[in-house]
Amino acid sequence: MKNTLFLGLSVFCASIMMEQNTGSTTQKTQNAASVDLPYSYGFETADLDEWFVTNEGTGNIWEKTQASGATPDPSEGTYYMMYEYHDFNMANSYLYSKGLNLQAGKNLTLKFDYQRIDAIFPEKLEVKIGTAATVAGQTQQLWIDEAIGNYPYETATVNFTVPADGVYYLSFRVFSDPDQFYLTLDNVKVFETALSTENVKTSSFNILSKSGN
Repeated sequence: MKNTLFLGLSVFCASIMMEQNTGSTTQKTQNAASVDLPYSYGFETADLDEWFVTNEGTGNIWEKTQASGATPDPSEGTYYMMYEYHDFNMANSYLYSKGLNLQAGKNLTLKFDYQRIDAIFPEKLEVKIGTAATVAGQTQQLWIDEAIGNYPYETATVNFTVPADGVYYLSFRVFSDPDQFYLTLDNVKVFETALSTENVKTSSFNILSKSGN
């Protein structure tokens, strides 16, 4: 069935491979230039704006991708991040953001667009935040869905706070089972908000049920 979608999975020439780390995380240099809010990023720059990918397992990794006959569309712009399934190994790949200057006591909102490709191939995604762009440094879970079933894109909206002023890093961890399909991510935004005026969809916080199994 997968071979009939997007005119053949084997054609993946539109993907732009990022540096791949296998096994344990290879420690990267922490971002020297953190940014103030509001911050938005849609993966349109050649250097990924200091975002980077690690692989903590033996599956595939997040890749910067452009739409083609074999790959889905972005939610906006030209590029997005995508995880392509591995035949035998589950995913455990982290996509880390650049550093964000955050303040304690502020009401903060994270938004991002995400989708899977087919309802019979549910995907898994977890979002965390912490003061270091490492697995150990990601100490606060913001969002998780272990049965992503939506196509086309939906926008997740998460309100959160941080315990202290500092530089923080988001991580988007894909941990899908082997032999699923595609998971895509685009249009990440972080900003300060007043909870009384911000319109937050209740469905953004719900774990989606599996469908088609």
